[in-house]
Amino acid sequence: MNIFDILDLNYPGLEKIKSFYENGQFEEAKREVKEYFSNRNTIKGFVSNKALIKTYISEGFKNEKEEILKVANEIKNKEFIFTLPWEMERCHKKVKFKNEIDWNLNPFGDEEWTFMLNRQRYLYLVAQSYLITGCEEYICEFNYIINNWIDNNPLCTELYKTSWRTIEAGIRIKNWIKSLDILLETGKIHEDLLCKILVSINEHLEYLNENNKYERVLSNWVILEQQGVFMALNYFPELKLSNKLKKKNLETLEDAIKIQVVGDGLHWEQSFQYHNEMLICYLEILCLSGKNNIAVSSEIKSKVFNMLRATLYIMKPNHCQSNYGDSDEEELRGILALGALIFKEGLFKYYAYKEVDFNSLMLYGEKSINEYKELKIKKIKNVSKAFTDSGLYYMRTGFKENDSYSMFKCGFLGSGHGHSDTMHLEISFKGEDILVDCGRYTYSQRDPIRIELKKAKSHNTSMVDGEDFTICTSSWSNNGVATPIKGFNKFTDSYDFVEGGHLGYINTKGIFSNRKIVYIKPGIWIVSDEFFGNGKHKYEQFYNFNSSNIEKLSENKVKYIGKNIDFYIETLNNNGIFTLEEAKVSKDYNKFYKSKRAIFNSVGNENTFINSVMYGEDKNEKEMKSINYVDVYDWQGKKINSDVAEAIEIVINENKKHTVLLVHREDPKGRKMYLINNYRIYGRVAVIEENGEDSRIEILAY
Repeated sequence: MNIFDILDLNYPGLEKIKSFYENGQFEEAKREVKEYFSNRNTIKGFVSNKALIKTYISEGFKNEKEEILKVANEIKNKEFIFTLPWEMERCHKKVKFKNEIDWNLNPFGDEEWTFMLNRQRYLYLVAQSYLITGCEEYICEFNYIINNWIDNNPLCTELYKTSWRTIEAGIRIKNWIKSLDILLETGKIHEDLLCKILVSINEHLEYLNENNKYERVLSNWVILEQQGVFMALNYFPELKLSNKLKKKNLETLEDAIKIQVVGDGLHWEQSFQYHNEMLICYLEILCLSGKNNIAVSSEIKSKVFNMLRATLYIMKPNHCQSNYGDSDEEELRGILALGALIFKEGLFKYYAYKEVDFNSLMLYGEKSINEYKELKIKKIKNVSKAFTDSGLYYMRTGFKENDSYSMFKCGFLGSGHGHSDTMHLEISFKGEDILVDCGRYTYSQRDPIRIELKKAKSHNTSMVDGEDFTICTSSWSNNGVATPIKGFNKFTDSYDFVEGGHLGYINTKGIFSNRKIVYIKPGIWIVSDEFFGNGKHKYEQFYNFNSSNIEKLSENKVKYIGKNIDFYIETLNNNGIFTLEEAKVSKDYNKFYKSKRAIFNSVGNENTFINSVMYGEDKNEKEMKSINYVDVYDWQGKKINSDVAEAIEIVINENKKHTVLLVHREDPKGRKMYLINNYRIYGRVAVIEENGEDSRIEILAY
């Protein structure tokens, strides 16, 4: 196949090419292909006024400029390392090719390195390096890399699982398009190479179209593939395939986002990495479509907007997503900034950057500079939020770097990217991570860390008789998945409450596991783990800490030593004991560090309830006085059995205390009014706040 087979020679502007071709002047026709695309102004790419962009980058993005040039210069030396933000699977070990590049090399036994090599994001940085410096050596490097790849990677079945995986094909042509958007107008890409690139893009499009099958629509691969298809079809409408495939491409992208993004705006795979990777795909689609007046359905736009709102709530005090599920800890403000520009939404700007960031500048173009400045900021009204479709609950004091944040998981597993993490709780106090997810580290089945980090013990949840409630059998599969049972939730200015359980042990042990969490803002969390069943069982509660700075203060109390704060976990059960063990935490693919895990071990007969109080304190402000049970009485003054209801009194100082009522199950005679320290309460969960002579009661669940 040659360039004249794939171009629509009747497309407006291609008249000279057609004339040369029909007259048999093929070399002249190819030169005219180069001339046409070098001077074309009918299609708007991401960056138009490149001189203005270059000046703006030089004046305001020193760090980004240095990183881009560093990567591009490594590529010139045939050195490859994949550590950029939003590299889906980072690889931190550098590989240098002494001779020709081996595009199917797997140097470390992890095929993700091979995939990253063939996604070719680095080509975009090579192109950006030319934009920044004007040095033609970067165009030469781009020409060499792309020509070498095309020559050495014919489309064949032998390469379907390496350089020609469909996901790599989609990501690769996206990166080609973004690079060509910078370099085409220079006229420095030889006509023979340009024609070869266009033929290869056409081959990518045919291949991805053949694999665009309805039964794959739930896979994130479809979005990553079809975004690349969208970019190529709309950046090169001169291709015959463009007119043929545009409708199907947009229909697939709409079908995919409708089924993959659930009603609350989160991606179904229960992994923030893939939620935000999919969001980035659609934001880039909206960028290009907006510049070229391409109609995109309101359904897609609405879903993307809801995904942005979800990303806002995902954000921790450090501006990053959690390494929840198969995720790295990635910075989110750039996504919010681009979303603010596309939707003209000041809410996203307020929680992003004050000025436009580098990535938004390169995608939205020079208009972003003033448009971003002119956006009027808006604050979010409710800082805590329940994503009830996904089963993710966020309890926080705000979005500032010194705010407190917690996330509770009681939702479906998701795909193979989901972990055994039902009832998992993460906590950051005054901006410092305390209880964390242990992350993913690798996808390699050969590395035992993969399964270890997917197990329950690598999450802040509980386990019965040493058995996982969801059994991970391989890197991507499970044998038995716990059914989540979502409970009630309520969020107020002073208190948040969530509840949820699962049926992971209901068939094997006859136990229903449930967790109640009361968050007293800003720094007290009460966790009640409830196990309903018969017989004697061993219970373990896991607490995975952000670092190894842990002290065991007593059999039932541990202390986490932070930078500016200390954090305590005190379990009120006297028949158990804390043990400490080494843990691994990965916030970056292919990297982990050693940390500590605290495990509270106990044994219970019949219904068992384990209550813990977790609290943070500034190092120079030691306020907490005591934590104790207090009696609960019924309306007739009879003491309530602790297997029905309990109350925990938390004395902050001489003037202030909180008393928390936890009703574990309904009274056999029917629930009526409870009396606690002469306060009358009707409800399942409540907080009595006493502050000097003032007091109030907040019912969190009836």
